[in-house]
Amino acid sequence: MVVNFTQAWIDALARVSAATIVSGDARNAAFTPVTLDAGVLKFRHVAANRTSRGGRIILIGNGGSLAIAMHIATDFALAGWPAIAFGDPVALTSHTNDFGSEANFSKQFELIKLSYADMVVAMSCSGKSANIIDAVKFARAAGNYVVTLTGFEPDNPLRLLGSLNFYVPASEYGFVQLAHESVLHAACDIENGWSP
Repeated sequence: MVVNFTQAWIDALARVSAATIVSGDARNAAFTPVTLDAGVLKFRHVAANRTSRGGRIILIGNGGSLAIAMHIATDFALAGWPAIAFGDPVALTSHTNDFGSEANFSKQFELIKLSYADMVVAMSCSGKSANIIDAVKFARAAGNYVVTLTGFEPDNPLRLLGSLNFYVPASEYGFVQLAHESVLHAACDIENGWSP
C-alpha cells in the first residue's frame, strides 16, 4: 500500500486530466487536435451562441456519466445556458421497454423535437455505449452540434462522431468521469466570470 495513497491518487488524476486530448470533427475528416484550453473555449463559445438563439444544451450519459450530466445541466442553467439532462427514470425505462435499450435517448430527442439550435453533450467512459452512439447519430442527422467526452481506448466509436471531442487517456472510470466533469465545469466557470 502506498504510504500517501490519497495524494498519489490526486496527482494521477491531475496528470490524466491535463492529458485530455481535444479534437475537431472526425466525421468531416477534420480530426485536428487542439489544446485543452482551446477546446473548452470552443465549447463555451458554441454553448453561448446556441443558447442565445433559443437552443438548449442536452446532456446524456449512463450511470455515473448520467449523474454528472444531471449535475452539470443544473450548473449550466444557473450560468444562463438553458440545459437539461435526460435522467427521468420513467422515460428511460419505458423507452427501453417499448423501443429497445439502444433507442432510450434517441426516442427522447424525437419526442422533444430536437431543434437545430440545440447542442448535445454525450458522455461515455468507454465510448462504446450503444444508446449514446444511437442518440449521437440521431442528433448529427438532425444537424446538431455534438460534443463527446470519452476515455479508455483512443479509437472508441463515440469519439469519431462528435463536432468537438474530449478524450481522456485513462482506463479508470473515476479518472475519466472526473476529467469529464472538470472540462464541463471549466466551460461553465468561464461563463460565470471565473479567472485564475
